[in-house]
Amino acid sequence: MSFLSRFLGASALACAAVSAHAVTVDFESETVGAHLNPYTVNGVTFEASLGHGLYVDVIPNSIGNQMGVFGSQLSSLLISFTDASSLSLDFSGGTSISAGDTAYLSVYDGTTLVGTSSLLLDSDGLFNQTISYTGGVFDNAVFYFGDTAGNASALLTEAIDNVSVTPVPEPETYAMMFAGLGVLGAVAKRRRKSA
Repeated sequence: MSFLSRFLGASALACAAVSAHAVTVDFESETVGAHLNPYTVNGVTFEASLGHGLYVDVIPNSIGNQMGVFGSQLSSLLISFTDASSLSLDFSGGTSISAGDTAYLSVYDGTTLVGTSSLLLDSDGLFNQTISYTGGVFDNAVFYFGDTAGNASALLTEAIDNVSVTPVPEPETYAMMFAGLGVLGAVAKRRRKSA
């Protein structure tokens, strides 16, 4: 095997090791019932935007626990975390939706909008829809149900599960990776000279 192919193989392994691991919140270990607003699980903070309550419950037609907002159907769910490059969550569109009702996920870096994803709601009542956003760096998101114009819906209540946040690797991680690649290159060069 040539030096170049060994070096490229080691580089690929090093890059794979640097990729950030997603943090997933599935609410299975959380106590069923009302929770403080805001509420933090595994470094991810959830907050009902209008100051209403949060609950963890078993939603009909789903598997396991989910987190939802209660007290106002015009409330949106604020989600905050350390810098991330990807966010996804599962939800149910419910059964009492109107044509065009849509789920919105807007991601922000501080107060600057990074981007928005939207997904037309289905009306099967099952907890089987996933919305996600990937790209850029962001540290908080807003999830809500609305009409096609983006206005919050007064008929739907947000309930989510399997929230997955992929953090951005810190600069020190890249520095360690490149230092390790340098050491691998030096060792390979030394072996080649001694052979």
